[in-house]
Amino acid sequence: MSESTGKAVFLSYASQDAEAAKRICEALRAAGVEVWFDQRELVGGDAWDQKIRGQVSAGALFVPVISANTQERQEGYFRLEWHLAEQRSLLIAKGRPFIVPVSIDATRERGALVPDAFTAVQWTRLPGGETSPAFVARVEKLLGGTVVEAGRPRPAQSDERVASPTNQATVGRRVPSAAWVAGIAVIAIGAGATFFATRKTESASPNAGAETRPPTPKPQTQDSRPSDQPIVDQKSVAVLPFENRSGDKEQEYFSDGLTEEVLGALRRERDLIVPGNTSCFSFKGKNVSATEIARTLNVSRLVEGSVQRVGTRVRIRVTLARPADNSSEELGTFTEELTDIFALQEKVARAVVAKLTRRTTTVPVTVLTKNPAAYDAFLRGRSMEARQLGGRSRRLAIPFYEEAVRLDPGFALGWAHLAHALAWVHWGSGEITGDEFERAQRALAEATRLHPDLAEVHLARAALLKSDGVNLREAARELALAEQLKPNDPEIAFEQALVARFSGRLEEALAFCRRSIERDPQNPNVYNNRGLVLNFLGRYPEALAAFDQAIALSYDTGPRANRANAILRAEGDAAKALREYALIPEERLDLQWRVFLTEMQLAGGSQAAALAGIARIEQPAALSQWGFYVRPLLAARVKEMMGDAEGAHRDYTEALPMALAYRDRHPRSWRAYPAVAQAFAGLGRKEDALAAAREALKLVPPAENPYYAQLITLPVLVEMQARFGLADEALAIVREQIAAGWWRRHDLLLRPEFFFIRKDPRFHELAEQAPL
Repeated sequence: MSESTGKAVFLSYASQDAEAAKRICEALRAAGVEVWFDQRELVGGDAWDQKIRGQVSAGALFVPVISANTQERQEGYFRLEWHLAEQRSLLIAKGRPFIVPVSIDATRERGALVPDAFTAVQWTRLPGGETSPAFVARVEKLLGGTVVEAGRPRPAQSDERVASPTNQATVGRRVPSAAWVAGIAVIAIGAGATFFATRKTESASPNAGAETRPPTPKPQTQDSRPSDQPIVDQKSVAVLPFENRSGDKEQEYFSDGLTEEVLGALRRERDLIVPGNTSCFSFKGKNVSATEIARTLNVSRLVEGSVQRVGTRVRIRVTLARPADNSSEELGTFTEELTDIFALQEKVARAVVAKLTRRTTTVPVTVLTKNPAAYDAFLRGRSMEARQLGGRSRRLAIPFYEEAVRLDPGFALGWAHLAHALAWVHWGSGEITGDEFERAQRALAEATRLHPDLAEVHLARAALLKSDGVNLREAARELALAEQLKPNDPEIAFEQALVARFSGRLEEALAFCRRSIERDPQNPNVYNNRGLVLNFLGRYPEALAAFDQAIALSYDTGPRANRANAILRAEGDAAKALREYALIPEERLDLQWRVFLTEMQLAGGSQAAALAGIARIEQPAALSQWGFYVRPLLAARVKEMMGDAEGAHRDYTEALPMALAYRDRHPRSWRAYPAVAQAFAGLGRKEDALAAAREALKLVPPAENPYYAQLITLPVLVEMQARFGLADEALAIVREQIAAGWWRRHDLLLRPEFFFIRKDPRFHELAEQAPL
């Protein structure tokens, strides 16, 4: 593509935004648009200035990619390109479009360090470079000679009219390949704006990948509504919980469960945008207008309906509402026998699809059981999960899924949901039964045998692989397969964000978090996960804002505890963090959350308060995603720091067999080994302690799972080495992790794992070099 066709787009970007620019390029090229963005554009010996001047002069459109990175860069080759584009715009007839600015994060026109010509026209928001079909269509119109927004003055009231971070139409429609989701390295892209390879590479900005802040989770009133509401995709639809018309309150689960399944059927349609179950159910029982619901979920239509179950027959009446003009349309009343319940779901989905698209067909709903009792039990489980009570929801759902597959052993979907729920409970419910992992494996094997191509089977397998953090690459591949079968599913995006976070692909995790929020904007879990990613990146103000959004949507303990930890990590202010933690009701502080509180109390020098809190814990042991916790071990460590050697020895002696018992049941799970190592160390068993610490690191190696390695296994190894006189080895690890940017100053100065190494003055010198 060395010569212009007269219809080419010149894409100009800073090197730190190369990945986002590449997404825009790929989306345009997929639509047949010629884009000057290619490694082959320049070869050795080409004169940069001459080549670029020619391209800018000959191109039909100039698309500058604007971001926090371009704001920070006072100099850069892209600025020459921007200057050339502005100069050319002065020679172009009034009304003819040429400059089409794109912002890939929260950077706005006001105060932007761009040429004046860039602020005179409408900007488009493409968060992270995720390119909406509307933008592609707009570029095609401009190249065709149609004068649209790019050629007219920017409206004074809005800089987000074309595409907004909250606009679900901006969600990327392309399905990530398994290799991409698994994190295969992308070719490094050269500096400047348009081409790869031969231009001088510039260092990345610390704010590279800065992403747009997610939408406010609370519905806005009419008076508080901003004037620049995002454009709503006309194929976006939310399914509100169906009303129970069976005359029996006990049948509520049936209407809720059926709503969930209709949502799932619609979510298989690639050209529809359907918010997640949590968002759709968040308005149940609340006095919120249809207009407010549609605005909050950013949808154009609402599916409302009622369910009446009489004997073995089920009747669903469905209405499609359009809040924008306060209109509604009856889609019909559908009646089936319970044995044909899947056909009923398909009829409802087909009626909705027919109204929102030009299609009369839908993705077929696979008939997975003809047993009414089995399906009834399954819907009870789905209803339990819809309650969003954290890990408790899935634990409450498990008996119903077990009953469903007992009644119909051939019910593949029941087996898949059972495996998924058990995997999550094993991952970190806060309780210990000891056999969730094995039960999940058996359920997954049955689901795979019966129906290996279900999206839910791939999702369950990914959750199980993720549960011990050992097979994250395979988990990412399973999620990519699930998304191909069930596009735009919020739960899949949420799991992708988790797996990317644990794999240490934090910028990729943020992209998945953004996708999760776009698909399920009322779900507190997606904001909480985003906060954890940002906290690990050291982007503390954004992390605190994400936790605030999660707290606003939920009373759950997790977001509040995570917010307190972010305060401690950012500011090193234990008293402030403890004040935040004090907002959590005492009765909700089970063992896993008491661990975090104890760490904060120890950081603030409140050992007595920590010990008193531990004494109030009823659970002897608990499993969390962060490890296996043993109450006497927690007490022993505090007593040791207080100088109570006798009391500590007594508690270490009690803790060791408890930790060993869990390790022996799950020898391939890394989570028991840190507890085993610390218990052995407290009893002076050096070799056993070091062996357990190294085994944990072997099961969760930093190269494959840096998240858990940096948070848990490496700090425990440093603790063991420091305890037993291997200070040089411990300091080498600390030095390496600081240089890699993983461990920050307050981690080192306050976390209890570094208690022993802090006695070495060399450690304090290293800690002062670590970033905040």
